[in-house]
Amino acid sequence: MNGLETLTTVATAVQLIGLVAASALLTFSLLKYRYQVLYPEGVALIAGSLVLLTTAAVTDHLLAGGSGGVAVAGEYLSRVAYTAAAVGIAAATWQFARDFVRFPEETGEIDIKDVDSDEGGFEHAE
Repeated sequence: MNGLETLTTVATAVQLIGLVAASALLTFSLLKYRYQVLYPEGVALIAGSLVLLTTAAVTDHLLAGGSGGVAVAGEYLSRVAYTAAAVGIAAATWQFARDFVRFPEETGEIDIKDVDSDEGGFEHAE
C-alpha cells in the first residue's frame, strides 16, 4: 500500500465515521426533542435521508471489495439507498416550503401581462 492509497483509505474512513456520527446525532436529537422542533416532519425526513445516505455509503464502500454476487448486490443496494435518500430530501424540502408556496388555482389570481403593453421590462431602467 503506497501513501496515496493510505491517504484515500483514511479519508474514506473519516467520511464514513462522520456520516454515521451525524446520522446518530440527528436521529437521537429528533427522537428526544421531537415536540420542540418546529417542522418535525421535515426534520424527520432529513434524518431518514441522512440515515439512507449513510447506509448507501457504508454499503458502497464495504461491499464494493467483494467478489461476484456480493459486489453486484452491494452496488444495487447502495444505488437504491442513494435514490431513496434523494427522494427523501426532496420530500423534506417540500415539507419546509409548502407553507410558502401558492399556486394560481388556490388564490384565483393569474397575473398575465399584455404582450403589447409597455408595462414592465427594462425601458425605464437607469
